[in-house]
Amino acid sequence: MGLGKLPAELVEAVVTELCIHCSPGVERCCYNSNCYCANMDPADVERIHALTGLCLTSRHLNSIATRHLYHAIDSRCWLLLGRTRVARPDLALLARTMRNCWSYGTDQRSCPTMQDLYAYFSSKRATYLETVSEELSEEDWPQESLKGRVDDDAFWAGDNNLPLDILTSLCPNLEALDVSVSYFHAFRFCTPNSLPHLKHVIIAHADTTYGIDLSNIFPLLRAAPNLTRAVFWSVDACGELDVTLPKLTYLHLQNTSISVESLVNILRACPNLETFHYTMGVGERHDQFPLSAVRAAFLENAPNLKVLTLGAGENDHCDEDWDEDEAPRLARVFEEREVKFEFKPYDW
Repeated sequence: MGLGKLPAELVEAVVTELCIHCSPGVERCCYNSNCYCANMDPADVERIHALTGLCLTSRHLNSIATRHLYHAIDSRCWLLLGRTRVARPDLALLARTMRNCWSYGTDQRSCPTMQDLYAYFSSKRATYLETVSEELSEEDWPQESLKGRVDDDAFWAGDNNLPLDILTSLCPNLEALDVSVSYFHAFRFCTPNSLPHLKHVIIAHADTTYGIDLSNIFPLLRAAPNLTRAVFWSVDACGELDVTLPKLTYLHLQNTSISVESLVNILRACPNLETFHYTMGVGERHDQFPLSAVRAAFLENAPNLKVLTLGAGENDHCDEDWDEDEAPRLARVFEEREVKFEFKPYDW
């Protein structure tokens, strides 16, 4: 008996098992965008190939498999995905999960099928430049520099986070993001509350030396009011965020070094935070809050905190920034407030 002749609920169950969103496969070992685990697992690639084959089998199976095929998208194929979603908005509505590692450009500028995507990009760029020009003075952000990061060459090359800018603006039903960003601003085409279903994000920085300024992903935070869980790999700053994430209860900052001011800015944006994990970063770091500042920062700005973990990670210079003698005193303070506190020093 062919698959298409099976009961509808059984076919749905089989197809769901092939969907890497509905039935997640191998979990990543870390959040470093340069680690091998950032690439899609070969088993997941095979599942995608199987779904693609089902789409071509029959009209009946196509209607079921297509829905699951577009549930999880890989932004390395951003040109094809963007072009498809501009032409077929109904497919854009199916996307639930997005991940990426590296993106590539194209030399097909004259290809007729690329013109619709380019027109969409041009429209979004115009709106973005107009909005930012109203919000910032030229001293804050020189206009020529601003335009250069969203010019035509950047689009065709897939540079400056533009693939993410475009795809996140096309897929309003996203529930999870696992992506890597480069320097400068990202998610620039996201408008306020445009990603109401987004609950989980993992965002890493593509450079292993420097890190993300969380202010640079502000449009995403503003677009996702229902975000509940966030993991950031390699953060080095956070300016004052003009946004509140009332539903975010879990935050993990890995391979990170931030100042007290940046820490407070983050905590104030997450008033209902319950779990905070922090692992000190390596590489060229600017500031690192001392342990002596932890008590005031969290007690004054995280009233709902239940779990706090601070770790030195792989930073063998952690003793320059953290006085480990402070850890037992902090543990007693947080224990009195029924907060589970754990300090993980560098393992010499």
